[in-house]
Amino acid sequence: MKRFLFIVVALMVSVVMFGQREHVTRRAGHITQERNVIRGNVVKKTPPDMYHCAASPEDVQLMLTAIKGQNFEDKKLELAIVFVRIKPVTVEGLRTLVEAFDFDDSRLEFLKQAYTMCPNKERYFTLYDVFSFQTNGNKLLEYIGLERY
Repeated sequence: MKRFLFIVVALMVSVVMFGQREHVTRRAGHITQERNVIRGNVVKKTPPDMYHCAASPEDVQLMLTAIKGQNFEDKKLELAIVFVRIKPVTVEGLRTLVEAFDFDDSRLEFLKQAYTMCPNKERYFTLYDVFSFQTNGNKLLEYIGLERY
């Protein structure tokens, strides 16, 4: 019986000690984190991979259908802007979505709004030719230049 009691007490002590060690370890990690913040050694989180969360071609086609279903140009623009803010769209997807707009002014405004969320901005200049008038293409290139530099 004494042996059994000794084993039970030993197990209880080890459980208590393990719990304290875990508490101390957790607390030490918290203190280290506080010191890093005080010293300015805050590790910045990397932004999510935008290609990974970009809209799929199927998503773009669904959105194109929804945009074309709107009767007024301002509603089309509003819906398209909401879409690109929720889900980043690549340049290829933006080229597809621009087809839904009837006027160059709407296309230009949409592409300006979509620029900040586009995962492959380095190819944005290829959208220059989606406009009916060259001046709007120039405005887009000017906007990209101002936003980028």
